[in-house]
Amino acid sequence: MIKQSRPFIFCLLILFAGGCESLQRKFTRKPKTPVEQPAPIIHFQDYSQGMTVLDRYQKHFLMFEYWNNDLIDSLQTGRYSVKRIRRASEGALNSMRTLHELLRGEEAEKFKEILDQREKLDRNLNRSVTPGQVDDFRRRAESQTRATHREFYWTKVKDKLRADTDVAGSALETQTPEPLEPNP
Repeated sequence: MIKQSRPFIFCLLILFAGGCESLQRKFTRKPKTPVEQPAPIIHFQDYSQGMTVLDRYQKHFLMFEYWNNDLIDSLQTGRYSVKRIRRASEGALNSMRTLHELLRGEEAEKFKEILDQREKLDRNLNRSVTPGQVDDFRRRAESQTRATHREFYWTKVKDKLRADTDVAGSALETQTPEPLEPNP
């Protein structure tokens, strides 16, 4: 009886082993050439040309608020990150520079004073920041924020912005690389 059941048990073992997914994967043929993944096509468009100067001012004012709030938040935490502080300070400073470019006349000169203070704060933040200096830097950033909101909020300066033609070729908004000349 044992001799008759051996082929039956052997067949059952083959059926159970053949149903195993890893065993089936082991014995299936692999393609000789790998399947190519499609490459995405990226086409960048500059939408800033269609924006008015007021729209650009609003956009950069919101960006300034975002970066400045991030800077103040990172200075308020007990465990601060120097890298995060520097990145937020640089973002706020770049937005302020763009705001300065969009203003004209007396407003631009008033804003230049705040921008100079911010550049000084940014230089100090890019050096080594000690825990004793953090509170002073935070207070100065908050003071600059209040001054910017009080005097340069977009509803207050919308009549004092440059004309659309004055800012169309702004260096910060549209950066086109210069063609390289071959060396002789």
